[in-house]
Amino acid sequence: TIVIRTSPQISAIRLVLAIVAILIAMFLGLLVLLLIGIETGPVALLFGFVTATIPVPIYIVLVLWIDRYEAEPLWMLATSFFWGAFIATFFAFLLNTTSGGLVGALTNAEAGEAFAAVVSAPIVEEIGKALILYIFFFWRKDEFDGVVDGIVYASMAALGFAMSENILYYGKAAAMGGGEALTATFIVRGFFAPFSHPLFTSLTGIGLGLARQSTNIAVKA
Repeated sequence: TIVIRTSPQISAIRLVLAIVAILIAMFLGLLVLLLIGIETGPVALLFGFVTATIPVPIYIVLVLWIDRYEAEPLWMLATSFFWGAFIATFFAFLLNTTSGGLVGALTNAEAGEAFAAVVSAPIVEEIGKALILYIFFFWRKDEFDGVVDGIVYASMAALGFAMSENILYYGKAAAMGGGEALTATFIVRGFFAPFSHPLFTSLTGIGLGLARQSTNIAVKA
């Protein structure tokens, strides 16, 4: 039996890279909260943060229930979630705001807002959330071997994204309409449609899972 051992030097490099990645993700997450706070104000930000994060464990438990027979590594699940919550959210905010501003400058403010919401947001957000799936698909093949894996990783990334997005929506609702508007927004987004983002991103996860399982070249493409 041939045993391949990882040298201490390689392990140290991986540890350093992991720490750097975590610090970058945390920095981007703080930037997202700062940008939301500027738009909503600190008190509304706090209300939005609490309201958006409290139900998240329930959503995560439901996703993990799907994966109960072949649990994925905890670090990959956490990476998916925080990728969606911090990294995908930051770049979506940046690109949507930039594209909306450019269109608004060329036409008018209303057209810019419509472009950002209808054209830019779906494309940018889905690419941002799905990117972590492609990273796992190509570099962690042993832990991404089917459709269920794709759904689970996609759902975790999307739940993280939805949590950060809900902080903004709930915060804006609290700032503009108080408790009544916050409650109504929570019912719509947190009760009736908490799995909208996971549903959208899971389509990419299903496609990658089918590509992993299939031997058909056309399907893999």
